[in-house]
Amino acid sequence: MKLEKTSKNVAYTGLFAGLAASSCCIFPLIALIAGIGGSASALAWIEPFRIYLIGLAVIAITYAWYNYLKHEKTDDCVCEPGNKPKWYQTKKFLIGISLFVAVSLSFPYYAHIFYLDNKKEVAVLNKSYIQILNINVEGMTCASCEEHIKHAVNDLEGIINIDASYENAIAQVKFDNSKISKEEIEKAINATGYKVSGSENKYKTVRIGENDNTSYYEVGLVCNAAPNIGCGSRSKPVLLALNRQDEIKEAKLNKEGTIISIDWEDNVSINTRHLIADKIYKSNKVDVNEINGTKISSKIWLNSNDVDRLSLEEASIIANQLIATYKKKRELTEIQENNLRNDIENIFYDFFLNYETLGQLSDSNEYRKLMQKITETSQAYIKVSDIPDLDSLLNSCYRHAENCNKSSCCSS
Repeated sequence: MKLEKTSKNVAYTGLFAGLAASSCCIFPLIALIAGIGGSASALAWIEPFRIYLIGLAVIAITYAWYNYLKHEKTDDCVCEPGNKPKWYQTKKFLIGISLFVAVSLSFPYYAHIFYLDNKKEVAVLNKSYIQILNINVEGMTCASCEEHIKHAVNDLEGIINIDASYENAIAQVKFDNSKISKEEIEKAINATGYKVSGSENKYKTVRIGENDNTSYYEVGLVCNAAPNIGCGSRSKPVLLALNRQDEIKEAKLNKEGTIISIDWEDNVSINTRHLIADKIYKSNKVDVNEINGTKISSKIWLNSNDVDRLSLEEASIIANQLIATYKKKRELTEIQENNLRNDIENIFYDFFLNYETLGQLSDSNEYRKLMQKITETSQAYIKVSDIPDLDSLLNSCYRHAENCNKSSCCSS
């Protein structure tokens, strides 16, 4: 069968629409190969129209096939002997265009495989030189843009790691600032054609020498019930264990529950610090990442006693959550609601204050006693049949107490 002129023209429309839809992702790769990286973002302006171009490509190819197949039964024998259709009039040509459009439209999802890994191993002689820089980048529209920026930055000396996200319009670079400067990194990104619109250190930093007596660790002691504060019940055993060490003056947690600061006594070697801290973090099942070369600024630092304030806030939040669950079963008067909330809050707060080790916190028997107290207290206000099953809360508390990492950790 001969491909109708209408089908052919519509197919070409779909072809160019599909190519244009992904051109903002294809061109950076072409620019890199051709050595004209500075023009990589030249077609970024097409990105807002990508969804419309995809729609046009799909509609055009669909219509081309519809128009072709509609005449297939009636046109099978229209060709006179010797009047063989040309290659661009054949069904194979339409299949080829359809496949090309499909490959073009899906290019952003596999573009990364075309970028060679040029990451280098960096020998850091002094960890205090390591810094992390968050850079705002304009013009990234897909994974291909991310790879282009990563490839350009990895070519620089002193780059330890780089991650980029077109969705968040940001690149995060970990580097040795004794070998390369922030300005050089930004210049390399701008040279790709994408635009640096601002940057900041992940942590506000000052130079720390080898003899500085403060260490900082990134942790995940964040409260699940209130993600904007630290988990007092989970962090207290860690801080108590650290503060019992003769080599440590004081260990503190920032209010957000993301950083632990340790002030060491004088003349405690780096190796000794690592041995002491690692042992305590491991025994308390806390996943940490030491932050080197930085001094963390925080408005509020909490010691092992201060974190009880977080426990009080945590207890209040858990009480509110339980009351909300109760009210789904039956109505409570304002007085009943307030009294029950206060009673539950006090039960949790007392529980959080009466232990000093992870073993006590993760003891399932202790949690069962806690749930029993809550059930008995609740019976003074509502029927037993209206009290929801508290096993899910128990399992959540027990699970989070036993396992802690930088993404999730709490007793609630």
